[in-house]
Amino acid sequence: MGKSRHDGNSVSTQTGFKNLLGFLLVLCLLTGLTIASIISPIPWEDLGSGSYLGLFIVSMLSGMIAFAPGPAHGLMFSAGRVLNPVLVGFIGGTGVALGEIVTYLFGLSGRSFKLPLSPPKSWTNRISYVGIQQWVNKWWFLVGFFLTVIPNPFFDVVSIGAGYLKLNFYKYFIPVALGRITRALLIAWLSSRF
Repeated sequence: MGKSRHDGNSVSTQTGFKNLLGFLLVLCLLTGLTIASIISPIPWEDLGSGSYLGLFIVSMLSGMIAFAPGPAHGLMFSAGRVLNPVLVGFIGGTGVALGEIVTYLFGLSGRSFKLPLSPPKSWTNRISYVGIQQWVNKWWFLVGFFLTVIPNPFFDVVSIGAGYLKLNFYKYFIPVALGRITRALLIAWLSSRF
């Protein structure tokens, strides 16, 4: 007996449901961490300033917080005065970079949804999805590194876009990690000098 058309639709529906569930899970995680960072009475400085493990955990949670500043940089500044600034930079920067993976995954999980929006007709000849994807693949290392080294509140949007464009994970993560570590090293080094 052959499969009916209904069986194929059932598989498609199950895949769509799994994609929706994954998207909603990442959305809830991002929303929850962002809200918790705003209203939380936790003294972040006490958690991380005495240990490298605490610094790593707080930095990673800070990287997961979307569209709001996290406590990682202030913590790295205070920890750089007490702890080894080179280790503070590497551990804090690595933690923030690992936290940024959440926003990348959010963009990647959002690919399963067909957005009803389309660009204006005047753009269709100049800009295409494939063209944007090729540009991102070509220039991501420099763009990703630069946007993570400078203080940039919009990097979460860029990270979600990189996930949505299906940028290779390693191609995404390496410049992000290098940029976050460079920035953390600068913060920790400056704090040790004052």
